[in-house]
Amino acid sequence: MIRLPLPWMALVFVLACHASPPPPPTTQPPIPTPAPKGGPLSGTWKSAFCGDRAYEREITFFSNGHFAGRDYVAPCPPNTLCVWSGIIEWKGTYTVGEGRISLVLDPNPGGRQDSRQPTSLDLGADGVPAEGDCRYSPAP
Repeated sequence: MIRLPLPWMALVFVLACHASPPPPPTTQPPIPTPAPKGGPLSGTWKSAFCGDRAYEREITFFSNGHFAGRDYVAPCPPNTLCVWSGIIEWKGTYTVGEGRISLVLDPNPGGRQDSRQPTSLDLGADGVPAEGDCRYSPAP
């Protein structure tokens, strides 16, 4: 056994019990990337039943010129089992020009195209889409 003088033992004890700072991280945290610039139309828009349409419609415009729509014709109530969900989904591409949004629908995978989906929307001076008198609101 090695005998150290008392002051040296105290120093060894203090150094052994002293908490050292944690080592620096080995990887850098990810740098946030800015959101794509899609303009004010990008995002999800909803329209309650209106005019001849007796159901809610939702359209999401993506900044890459694509869109996805949902018609909530007869949604299945919560906690119930339904044969059909009651939601018609559709998608395609869009262009904007001269106060209109032109929609080009992708063919339905089953070969059946539902005629209820619009092929164009009005675009108000305030940037809000509308189907005739049926205005859309930004979804929360």
